[in-house]
Amino acid sequence: MRVADALGRPLRSLRVSVTDRCNLRCGYCMPEEEYAWLPRDQILHFEEMSALVDVFLDLGVDKVRLTGGEPLLRRNLPELVRQLAGKPRLRDLAMTTNGVLLAEHARALSATGAKPVTVRRTDELDDVDGLVIPGGESTTMWKLAVIFDLMDPLRKRVGAGLPVFGSCAGMIMLADRLLDGVAGQETVGGIDMTVRRNAFGRQVDSFESDICLDGIAVPPDAPFRAVFIRAPWVEAVSGQVEVLGTDPATGRIVAVRQGPLLATSFHPELTGDVRVHRLFVEMARERT
Repeated sequence: MRVADALGRPLRSLRVSVTDRCNLRCGYCMPEEEYAWLPRDQILHFEEMSALVDVFLDLGVDKVRLTGGEPLLRRNLPELVRQLAGKPRLRDLAMTTNGVLLAEHARALSATGAKPVTVRRTDELDDVDGLVIPGGESTTMWKLAVIFDLMDPLRKRVGAGLPVFGSCAGMIMLADRLLDGVAGQETVGGIDMTVRRNAFGRQVDSFESDICLDGIAVPPDAPFRAVFIRAPWVEAVSGQVEVLGTDPATGRIVAVRQGPLLATSFHPELTGDVRVHRLFVEMARERT
């Protein structure tokens, strides 16, 4: 038996929230002034989460993403990662984190099968030939960039021609203009486009779609299987921006390039298809 959404598309991804606690207070996740925490006896044990994953593996799911709150706040999280990483049918195990606590947990998570992500500081920007701004929560990225004094250095490096690839929230961060952002939300900018935040809907509206991408996935090559999770879309671009792809169902722009800057509404890192990343690496090499 396989599970599918209302449009008949196979569901292959499962998100497991390991805690509702967080070390930040972002309006998107916790809009209420007095947020009601779950009682501890209502939060699943690791063994229960592992058993739940087994159920969904039987239904065709092969990707699991650990979320929160902030998942790194969950005590003994590497033990859960160890249990899930040992499941042979699980093809992809990942985690969504705001990165604040990642450095101190990276070694343990790597040893148990996860692939940790390094959060760059200001003094590291001068040493890179390219930068990837991943998916996540754009408001949190903006706030953390301000906290760690990264906004101005990022803008200067982008303005100086640093190759940058932004996916989902990263697309928002590269937009010169933003619609439906929170009050005062800023972006790094660089691409002369207007992006609408969360345009494709909330978390429950996530979907996958086969799209053609100019210079990346065009016939006779196979289309790119794009994963959209609470994704933005591009409302408008200037003549300086090259449109690489649109969503076939809505016609909305979902992939663009302007010089050394590349952005997608979707998450190519979740598919195993490296064609978008290969293009970005080539872009970076051209600038070195």
